[in-house]
Amino acid sequence: KTFGRQKNVRIMNTGHGLPFAMSVIDPKVQTFKDLKGKRIFVLMTHRDQATAIIVAAKHAGLDYKTDMKILSVRSPREALQGLRTGRGDAFYYGMIPPLAEIKQSKGMHALNMPDDMIAAVKKAEPIWGSLVVKAGRPPLRMDKDFQTLEIACGTAAGLKTSPETVYEATKAIFENLTDWNSVHPLAKQWSLKRATAT
Repeated sequence: KTFGRQKNVRIMNTGHGLPFAMSVIDPKVQTFKDLKGKRIFVLMTHRDQATAIIVAAKHAGLDYKTDMKILSVRSPREALQGLRTGRGDAFYYGMIPPLAEIKQSKGMHALNMPDDMIAAVKKAEPIWGSLVVKAGRPPLRMDKDFQTLEIACGTAAGLKTSPETVYEATKAIFENLTDWNSVHPLAKQWSLKRATAT
């Protein structure tokens, strides 16, 4: 499989899921419809992420080109800096640890995605999954559960990488899965069953 601009990369397996949400500073914004007129950082060069914002906006009755100001960024770091300096109001991306700092300095929360909005995004771009993020989960530690998208993450290799190398790298992970599960909180999600589900 290949996704987005990384046409010379193939997915080897899926290891964990990363919650992907609309993280917003303004406490008055409680639904996607409330994003009208807001400045939103998005990695638009990633097809899956561009599709998600376009479909979610349309589902909320918004045109992503005219009803909101999409600020295309090349990296999460660029978006985070923009949030710190007040150049944007929201970030549509994975729920990464640095969002905790934005929450502490400016206040930040994630928007709940209704079932039908999630279904529309999944239909347009099947790579997406969904999950309920429990109250108190880092980085935003919301007061209540909310539902959002989830993107599958794992290992990848260049298209020219030999099958033998792909096999040996994959084998090294799954023959040492207990050690692998201990290297990072997200690594605890890795299992052979999940890896072969793609």
